[in-house]
Amino acid sequence: MVRIIVAAALLMIVSVPAMAQDDFPRVEMSMGLGNIGFGYPGLTGPNGNGETQRKWGFTTQQGFNFTNWIGFENSFAAYSMGNDVSLISNTFGAKFAFRGGGPVTPFAVAGIGGGYLTNDRSGYGFSGFNTRIGAGFEYGASDGIRLKVDLSRLGSKFGGVSNGSVGITAGIAFTLMN
Repeated sequence: MVRIIVAAALLMIVSVPAMAQDDFPRVEMSMGLGNIGFGYPGLTGPNGNGETQRKWGFTTQQGFNFTNWIGFENSFAAYSMGNDVSLISNTFGAKFAFRGGGPVTPFAVAGIGGGYLTNDRSGYGFSGFNTRIGAGFEYGASDGIRLKVDLSRLGSKFGGVSNGSVGITAGIAFTLMN
C-alpha cells in the first residue's frame, strides 16, 4: 500500500508542472566542442614542465528547469590532454537562466563533482574533486534548437595537486520537453 501511495504522490509531483504550460524548456540537452586551458605539473607542456596548454574535447550538458529562471544541470566533458592522457569531468549543480522573451538567454552555472585524469596507455590515473562556475548564453535559432556558448572555470584536484582551468564550450542545445 505504501508503494502505491508513493507512486501516486510522485506522479502528481511530476504531472503538476506539466499542467502549467509555461513557455520555457523543462528538459534540455546540449552537446558541443570544448576547449580548456590545463596546466598539470609533469603531464603537460613540451618538456613536462606544467605550463598551461589549450586542449580540445567533447562536452555535453543535461538540464531540468524547475522554474523559468532556476534549474539543475549535469555537465560532462572528456578532453584529450596529449601523450595518451585523458581528462574526464562530471559536475552537478544549479543553472540560473535570465529569460526575457528575446532570442538571447544569458545564464550562470555553478556545480561540484568528480573527475578522472588517466594515462590511456598504462591505465594509471587519478580520481579527483571538481568545481565548476561559469556563464554563457543561448541564442534561439528556432523552436527547440538553440546555439549555446559557455565560458566556465573548472577547478580540480588530482593526486594532491590543484588546478584551475578556464574553458569555453560551443554547441547546440535541444529542448526535449516544454
